[in-house]
Amino acid sequence: MKLASKFVLLLIVASTLACKTTASPPTPTRVTRYDGGTGGNVPAIVGDLVVCRPMGVFASAGGTMLFLLSLPFTWPSDNIDAAAQTLVYQPLYYTFQRPLGDFNE
Repeated sequence: MKLASKFVLLLIVASTLACKTTASPPTPTRVTRYDGGTGGNVPAIVGDLVVCRPMGVFASAGGTMLFLLSLPFTWPSDNIDAAAQTLVYQPLYYTFQRPLGDFNE
């Protein structure tokens, strides 16, 4: 029993030393500081989070379905890119990539 506990202790110490010697040093990260803003954009952010983003998820799903339904009509006229941009990409950008509370785009 003593031999097993010594072996486990030796294994823990060896693995700890191996991790310490093979790990790369931490890279310094830039921390953004709070600039003491007025908080005037809080209602826009809350409204965007509670109302507009969930509506954007439904608009993205609906636009994708409409795009798939429009493929038989847009394919012969070679207009697939414009339909995809309007029905799929714009709702996805509005929902997932636009900054929170920014309605200017």
